[in-house]
Amino acid sequence: MKNLFHYFLCPDCKASFFDDGGAGNKLDGMIKDVLTCANGHIFPFDDGIPDFTSFQNKGQDKSTVESFGFEWQWDNVPRTEEDLYFRVFEKPNVTPEFLKGKLVLDVGCGAGLQTKIMAKCGATVIGVDLSEAVRAAYHNNIEYRDRVCIARADIFHLPFAEETFDYIYCEGVLQHTKNPQAAFYSLARLLKKEGQIFATFYTRREGWFMPFLFFRQPLRVFLSRLPSKWCWRICWFSIPLNKIPILKHLFRKTIVLYDKRNPGSKAIWCLNYDFYGPHKYQFYFSPGEIRKIWQDAPIHLTILHSEYDYPLRGKRK
Repeated sequence: MKNLFHYFLCPDCKASFFDDGGAGNKLDGMIKDVLTCANGHIFPFDDGIPDFTSFQNKGQDKSTVESFGFEWQWDNVPRTEEDLYFRVFEKPNVTPEFLKGKLVLDVGCGAGLQTKIMAKCGATVIGVDLSEAVRAAYHNNIEYRDRVCIARADIFHLPFAEETFDYIYCEGVLQHTKNPQAAFYSLARLLKKEGQIFATFYTRREGWFMPFLFFRQPLRVFLSRLPSKWCWRICWFSIPLNKIPILKHLFRKTIVLYDKRNPGSKAIWCLNYDFYGPHKYQFYFSPGEIRKIWQDAPIHLTILHSEYDYPLRGKRK
């Protein structure tokens, strides 16, 4: 992992953590589990995971960080192989060969499951997350430590220079930030020329919410205000509600979430907590709004792949 640290810069002053004579792989001031930049800013380095959140953590709500961190550590392998391949390849419409040799940033990596798939394909991957899920991600990728680095960092204050990455992967993250558009733009600036980005938003129909949100959103307003342990326990009921003969179809169309690629009980529990849990932000965008976000990006992005009339993957010109 240390051979990837030369890609990092101090999120405060953008100074390097490395000296000029170290061929890009020698830490400048790594003393007793801390990283020190050239200007003296200090960051913890714990169990192989650099933590850049001590600089400032204004980019994300504390409840969101704790909610997703708890979820990913409770079940650090909640998804099936089928679902992982769908998320990494089918949804962005890329092949395993596309990833080979690329420097990839996996934003909001959670337990690092997609990170691992990309590393298997020959990519060099830096996975970042703001929550304690980075510990699960680190251990899930231990066999690829020569080309995977996991770091704790804020999407609004990422410790990298502009034009660093060949490919940026951000799935299921932006809608849970306080400003999804600004978060997307902070990522786009990190793309190399001709680099590509895959980014998803929660979607709704033009002009109004999807019908199922009519039932789920009011329930979420209530559940997300409960202490996390109570919300977690209540979300357990999504398991039996998803298995009641005949009625399960009614529940799935109204208040209970279900993913056919992840039919296991723990996955159902996590999926519903993911929706109803005590995280502050959960935004929805129409296809037109997503298109405008891409069109107004501070760099020019050519759309390479769309779904239901909104862009998912594009290239920096």
